[in-house]
Amino acid sequence: MVSAWLTVAAGALMFSACGDDEVDEPPMGEPKISYYVVGTVTNAEGTPLPNITMSVKEDFMNAFGYVLMADTLTDAQGQYRTKVFRDATLHEGLVVMAEDPDGVYASDTLDLTQLPKKKVLSGDDMMDQGTWELTGNFVLKLRQ
Repeated sequence: MVSAWLTVAAGALMFSACGDDEVDEPPMGEPKISYYVVGTVTNAEGTPLPNITMSVKEDFMNAFGYVLMADTLTDAQGQYRTKVFRDATLHEGLVVMAEDPDGVYASDTLDLTQLPKKKVLSGDDMMDQGTWELTGNFVLKLRQ
């Protein structure tokens, strides 16, 4: 009986020590945002290019170079959609690359921080800020 009373008293003391003041500090950790990269790859005449390797990469700006985060191939209409890369922040060094495995077209790169963004799935607006699409369309030139 005494131990139960001590437990209740200790809990009340801890609660009362919190006070009524609101805390203006953000929650621990970074907000989570997930991204897809979508778009179309065509040649200069506007013809869709199938089977182009699309890669989302991060440049750590050191000896390791780019690190692959997600990749996919364009479909018959030249369209692509990467897998989600989760809990990310858009920052310098994040790119999407279009590379022709046959070597007919020159590779091209777009900076992810410069791409148009569209929210496609809401999060809880606290730690989960939802899922976004970044649209990166490419017009590849013939390799010279």
